[in-house]
Amino acid sequence: MTETTTSTYVTLHGIPVTIELHWPFHHSTSGADFEVLHGQMRTVDESGLLADVSVHISQVVKESLPSLERKDAEPIVINALRKEVDRKQLEFLKSGKRQPVALSTRFMNYKTREWQFSKASDDDILLMLRDRVYWVGYKMGAGSAKIVDETEAIYTGATLERLAAASDRLEKDGLISVDIDVAAPTDRLIAMAAEIEARKDTALRELQQKHAFEHAVEHK
Repeated sequence: MTETTTSTYVTLHGIPVTIELHWPFHHSTSGADFEVLHGQMRTVDESGLLADVSVHISQVVKESLPSLERKDAEPIVINALRKEVDRKQLEFLKSGKRQPVALSTRFMNYKTREWQFSKASDDDILLMLRDRVYWVGYKMGAGSAKIVDETEAIYTGATLERLAAASDRLEKDGLISVDIDVAAPTDRLIAMAAEIEARKDTALRELQQKHAFEHAVEHK
């Protein structure tokens, strides 16, 4: 039985992305020994840019997960995709071109065998959570966003307590209004639209420039 899930997150560099995943994983048809999950990432703006992705998970990594079912694998897949955007490995285009993403042991801490995508500072976390509430709660019209969850904790390398502390800080600064486990943007946050969108524009431009340079070198 197939299932399509859609979620929206912000990378540590400030790029908001809607991630659509088509479950379940299936075995590679190319003869290689890995499992595959297809999906698509879109930037949350008016650019119309997207990245079709094919997430490949090795047998070693497969054994590190309780299962490849959505409930166990979705946070890891989402964070691997965000990390590849952070590393400027994925290219956003106007039309689809399937790009492989290897979910390998490079995303793991060899000593603890835990997932390790980033070691975000408190300031990094504040900016990312602030921006997520802006993009999801305001620009996408959802009204609010959940910002203290396991997916964000795994991505940032932070505890849920650190995420909650960041949420409290944003609320004290008057940028969000928290109701149980969701945060809504305040007028003060919406007034920061130019700053937040400029952060996104800068990160996306740097990513696109990196790929443009690589294409230019390839065609020399």
